[in-house]
Amino acid sequence: MMTQWEGCQKSQEYCELDWSNPTNADAFTPPETCAQGSINAYYIDVNNAVDVIAAFAFSRITSVPLVIKNSGHDYKGRSSAPDALTLWTYNIKYTKYNAKFKPDSCPSVSATPAITYGAGQDFASLYEFAEANNVTFLGGTDKTVGATGGWVQGGGHGILSNTLGLGVDRVLQFKVVTPDGVLRTANACKNSDLFWALRGGGGGTFGVVLEATSHVEKKIATQVIYVKFNPVTAHVVAYMQTIVENSLKWAQDGWGGYVSADHAIYATPKLSRAEAEASMAPLAQVVASFGSDVIANTFASYETFLPLFNTIMIAGAAPVGLPFAMASRCVSPLS
Repeated sequence: MMTQWEGCQKSQEYCELDWSNPTNADAFTPPETCAQGSINAYYIDVNNAVDVIAAFAFSRITSVPLVIKNSGHDYKGRSSAPDALTLWTYNIKYTKYNAKFKPDSCPSVSATPAITYGAGQDFASLYEFAEANNVTFLGGTDKTVGATGGWVQGGGHGILSNTLGLGVDRVLQFKVVTPDGVLRTANACKNSDLFWALRGGGGGTFGVVLEATSHVEKKIATQVIYVKFNPVTAHVVAYMQTIVENSLKWAQDGWGGYVSADHAIYATPKLSRAEAEASMAPLAQVVASFGSDVIANTFASYETFLPLFNTIMIAGAAPVGLPFAMASRCVSPLS
């Protein structure tokens, strides 16, 4: 989803692939030609801190700029740049569960259940790992996104954020190589200023994160509503009006989710099934009024997060390569 930034705006070089069908060869079939655009030609497949330290040293000597790419989903195109060297962290994959984790150099901090994960660990594998260990990991909604990159470093919104907070609220510790070529541990007790900066300062802004550790919850049951309809203009207006009028109350009821012009997915761990249906009655009723244009208007209950992710969340997946500009998913109640 969102713009892919494969074209170089300065040189106007690009390879304009078909976003609706990436296998379509028209973009590079003669007389059409493909150019490198903003896609980097040189990569380091980062496996450890030594690789990153060497890359920083190379950049200082040669003045070649560095780009950090985890899974490559950056909404602003910062994971690619022409004539740069890319540090690709996506293959640093491992997970560890510790029921009594304490951040380094924090002897007075209470132990808490946590998952430690490598830079390239994606949400799909983290949710599966959490399920196997009977805990809930707060993450995003695309299975291929790397959890330690721009997601958590940019805030870390998830469908359960109205109840569990953002990803930055739950991260306990980072392992990061800073531009001076030093591997550092950052948490509330050690390099606390760096820890503060990494939690929301943007992906790749302060260094190359190789590992993160996040607090996890016990298994959480959720109530879910999923609606989808043919986006007739009158329907969209009524639907959006209902959402705007009820959003504050729904947030107070723990509902979090994602809204598009023709579908919405909301989930809450705070309500029973009956309470959830009563809370979301305005949305269910307005969509039901669309008659034959209704594609889905369903409630569901899940005992753990993984089944929710594997069904409802994937059903709401969006196409890639559309020219959208991203705003914030965080809206103040006073807005």
